[in-house]
Amino acid sequence: MGSLSVASRDATVPFYDAFIDGMRELSRAQGKNIGYRFFFADGHAERLDALAAELLAQPIDVVVVGPPQALRALQKATATVPIVMANVSNAVGNRFIASLARPGGNITGITAQNEVVLGKLIEQLRAAAPLARRIAVLVNESNPSHRAFWEAAQAACAALGLVPLRVVAGGLLSYAADFAQNYRDAASDVDKILRGAKPADLPVAQPTRYQLALNLKTARALELTMPQSLLLQATEVIE
Repeated sequence: MGSLSVASRDATVPFYDAFIDGMRELSRAQGKNIGYRFFFADGHAERLDALAAELLAQPIDVVVVGPPQALRALQKATATVPIVMANVSNAVGNRFIASLARPGGNITGITAQNEVVLGKLIEQLRAAAPLARRIAVLVNESNPSHRAFWEAAQAACAALGLVPLRVVAGGLLSYAADFAQNYRDAASDVDKILRGAKPADLPVAQPTRYQLALNLKTARALELTMPQSLLLQATEVIE
């Protein structure tokens, strides 16, 4: 099986380690009954189309993919090789699948639904900085999901009386699906496909675990006191 990522090998180690662990739990051992070919664009999104073609030229039975930029390249390159999403956001809006229940085509897996949880993230940011009136939103124009992210951020900010901005330096908090867990869970769909299942028949799942990370260094720099309610919810606190 293969995988394509817009990031570097080092940046994706925790995710692929979780995936390989998930495959091992399903009795898929590297060098025995499965082999891996991982391709990395090292942050150069313009290389994805060529890398997708190179990957698919290999004898690949199924491909696992995380970022939507990489999935877009794979979607353009093949309509037959099964593809399992691990962290792709806005899967329906980006027309990767027809619906969560009936994905159709050759793509299934897990959609991160980041555009859905963005409203919760902004609520938590408001709790951390109750006097703030302008919220900066980091966007990546090469990511096909970021239009949906920006629209969701605008809607959430409007509901809270906040003004969204498109520039940020230094992170205060993050709230998103546990990406490593998504990769581990994606192993189940890969195993099913290797056993003969068709992607079109496998409903797309949503994340089962979310993480809240708080950066107290940034909070101190901004002279903010992080509410105890957020500290109790946090899965990671950066001192």
